[in-house]
Amino acid sequence: MFGEECEMSLGMLTLFPEKKQLLKNYKTRKSGFKNIEIFINLTLSNESKGINAIVSFFTKKEGLIREIHYCYNSASRHEAGLKASLESLRLAVRCRAKNVVLYLDNEHVALIANGIEVPPPDLISLTLQVRALCHSFESVIIKFKAKNTTYFKKTK
Repeated sequence: MFGEECEMSLGMLTLFPEKKQLLKNYKTRKSGFKNIEIFINLTLSNESKGINAIVSFFTKKEGLIREIHYCYNSASRHEAGLKASLESLRLAVRCRAKNVVLYLDNEHVALIANGIEVPPPDLISLTLQVRALCHSFESVIIKFKAKNTTYFKKTK
């Protein structure tokens, strides 16, 4: 324990002048992804009566950076879409994204998440959580994208 390097906060690094190299590395650390695109596909589960959600994270520079599969048992398509949107936005916050474009394959869920359509009473809580989390970014765009369209074009 005593011989190992540990992660120090910025305040702790400034207290120890012998750790100047760590302070320099801390200040030049990459601050996350500036722009991120998130695609959410909802499908019916074969085994149970639930909904499967596939959440894919893309950046223009790296392409696909993460893909996560969620299974929402006994949830409606609207509820599963909003839950997947909420989880994906939480992950985007952890990635320190600044601008987010969220593509949903369910037009009704996209309209609810945008605040254009009034959510059913059982989805008001989820909708408010999604809308509140949208304020964590500089910009958030929520769009409908059909399942058969290409998500990300590879450049040569």
